[in-house]
Amino acid sequence: MQTGGEYRGWAVFWHDLSGRYGFADYPDITKLMTLHKNAGCLCIDIPIGLPENRQQNVARPDQKLRSRLPGKASSVFNTPCRQAVYARDKQTAKACNLQVLQKILSEQSLGFTPKIREVDQFL
Repeated sequence: MQTGGEYRGWAVFWHDLSGRYGFADYPDITKLMTLHKNAGCLCIDIPIGLPENRQQNVARPDQKLRSRLPGKASSVFNTPCRQAVYARDKQTAKACNLQVLQKILSEQSLGFTPKIREVDQFL
């Protein structure tokens, strides 16, 4: 799943109503969604609905989650703004996010940017 510091595919644990379960990985979000299109529920641990300004960022669920995790708030990384997700490189993404949301992007956030962009494009 990880090659040269980049995450390549999507790891999935699935469980159905008949009690069957399994693990699989998919090369991209489109393949994952196509093969699980009949799922009653599909949870994905990636930001969806990217903010494009500070007002949209304030209402995000990750912002609310931080306030409920005293001492652990830093374990919820900042969701980048849409403009940063589509930036051409890390430095531009950092500068863009700081300008739009007044938030610094961590290396963790930047590391997830390709997957965030993939889901945003899929949606």
